[in-house]
Amino acid sequence: MGNVAGLVEESSKLDDAERVQLLGNLLEREGSLGLARLLDSLETKLGVERAGSGGGGGVATPGPKPVDAPSTFDVVLKSAGAKKIDVIKVIREVAGLDLMGAKGLADKGGDVKKGLPKDEAEALAKKFKDAGAEIELKPA
Repeated sequence: MGNVAGLVEESSKLDDAERVQLLGNLLEREGSLGLARLLDSLETKLGVERAGSGGGGGVATPGPKPVDAPSTFDVVLKSAGAKKIDVIKVIREVAGLDLMGAKGLADKGGDVKKGLPKDEAEALAKKFKDAGAEIELKPA
């Protein structure tokens, strides 16, 4: 680590163009895996995050750590609404219930499907809403 301090001291004697050239040469030798590790290290050391992938070239700024978004959801029937028969048909189709089971779920509400990925849960919720039901997506 003592060599690093000496190199930093020496690099401070370079003009801007020479420092940019030195940094460019160092980065070229790292390869993609080395650059990924370097970026991770800089994020930790400086307390910043990478800008979103989009090539914007923006400056990383300190900010709160992102909260992990839930990956699975439960589809919950709140109300069958005015088109109860249409909702019962959808319940039978997606939950595999018989007519009495689907009617009971339509009357009382409750979990229709559990642990679905977000895109599937949203598609299912749309199907129920199109049938007239009131649906809620809860993180599983």
